[in-house]
Amino acid sequence: MSFWRRIFGKLRGGDDANQAAEATTTQRQRLLDSPDESDAPAPSDPLALCSPEAPRASSAAERRLETIIADRRDAPRAASPGLEADLLQLIDSLIHEGQLRRAREYLLRLLHLLPQLSGLSLALAEMDYDQRRLEQALPRLESLLSEPRHALRANFLLGDHHRREANLARALRHFEEVLARDFSYPRARARAEAIRDQLDRPIAAAAPTIIGDRELGASGRYVLQRELGRGGGGTVYLATDGNLGRSVAIKILHPHVARLASARTHLFCEARIAASLPHPQIVAIYDLDERLNLVAMEYCRGGTLADVLTAERVSSPLSPALRLERALWRLAEMSDILDAVHHAGIVHRDIKPANWLLRGDRGLERAPLVLSDFGIAHAQLEGETEELAGTRTYMPPEQRRGAAPDATVDLYATGVVFVDLVCGRAALTPDQALQGAPVLEVSGNREALRRGVSVELADAVEQLAGDLLCADPARRAADAARVGTHARELARACADAYSRDQLAAELERRAGPEPRPAEVERWLEQALLALAKAPSGA
Repeated sequence: MSFWRRIFGKLRGGDDANQAAEATTTQRQRLLDSPDESDAPAPSDPLALCSPEAPRASSAAERRLETIIADRRDAPRAASPGLEADLLQLIDSLIHEGQLRRAREYLLRLLHLLPQLSGLSLALAEMDYDQRRLEQALPRLESLLSEPRHALRANFLLGDHHRREANLARALRHFEEVLARDFSYPRARARAEAIRDQLDRPIAAAAPTIIGDRELGASGRYVLQRELGRGGGGTVYLATDGNLGRSVAIKILHPHVARLASARTHLFCEARIAASLPHPQIVAIYDLDERLNLVAMEYCRGGTLADVLTAERVSSPLSPALRLERALWRLAEMSDILDAVHHAGIVHRDIKPANWLLRGDRGLERAPLVLSDFGIAHAQLEGETEELAGTRTYMPPEQRRGAAPDATVDLYATGVVFVDLVCGRAALTPDQALQGAPVLEVSGNREALRRGVSVELADAVEQLAGDLLCADPARRAADAARVGTHARELARACADAYSRDQLAAELERRAGPEPRPAEVERWLEQALLALAKAPSGA
């Protein structure tokens, strides 16, 4: 298959596509560097090129192109399916023969007759760009940004042009548009990261404002520092609020997403929902701009629970009992926040570690949790059905089936997060979630809940997790406040048991190694007996 067809085909995917995109510039540049008649000026009038006096065809590809042009000129009609691909293959043949000038002439003639074939327009734009005919190439590339099939390549070439011109802010915008559509697009990510590194330097002129990037010449309030994360709909940046002198997180829609009214509505509904909720541990919303499609919100320095889980997969100093106690305190905290959300009539629908932020930099042991990302949250309505929205590994069975969500879907997801924290890893893999595996039946999950504590306490913890993770929503825990109260009671019991164990171990250490003198053994026995009989919390 020719490299033209690999680039301009309707579908772009897999290694072939990546190799094609990588090979295109090298292949074409080699042709451009070789001397041929393409150095001569090409006729600029398409009408003249379509006239019967056009130069006589000298190859099979040219003869076929002349036949198509004559046929279309004599009997204009709609393009048949596959015609564009056939024409590009014929153009490709001319290019490989070194007939660049003739290939460009034919593209001009074909576009005059078949302007609806945007693939021909991109082919001509690429040829002009490679030959540095920028006055012709750039307007054509700009016009292709609204073409879904060709916006990817057009954005990449425009980004490359602005990078060469040292217009880094505009170049980054185009490369980010490419990455939003195809994160693995060859060279786009490396170039975007290199530009971000340059823009992140502590030089005022090198720090572009987001608003300035969107409104050229306008003085921007928010100065971009670095990217914090990205998803299918948008990117979150760390920025400085120039008016108030504080760090903020800026959520901004990808340009192609911002063109969708539904996406803009979701973004601003998310901000308004978060701003309306009466709890200090809901992410604070500072500003929203419907003209620029951005929301400014609280920046949480501690990262997310997902970050903590990733770090602790590598190394964790906590014993199983301490890990369980910490998870229970966090479960109580999450439940209190969700209680406020549910009392406001809102279901979050996407509870997961990535949406729980840590305020401050005191780590998971002490930093308060903050709930974020209300992008798919909504009011509870009777009899409503929903399209699938959320993260599958944290969805209860009925949410995966598209049933109307209620507060129990958030509590189910919170139960999965709780098991994540106890295990120090994701409780479910995507494949296990797809197969509908019950969380507590996955190898290692139930055992982690019971490890390091007494049988009585382990039974109570497992029962709480089972209530949260019940597949039947009618039998699942439904009151976040009650869940929080129960989790706190178990956390205190866990802490008390752990404190007694620590004290007993310290008594044994002070008694010295065995064999001990008889009087020391009697002292130790009496001390341990007194500790066992002591009231809780003594």
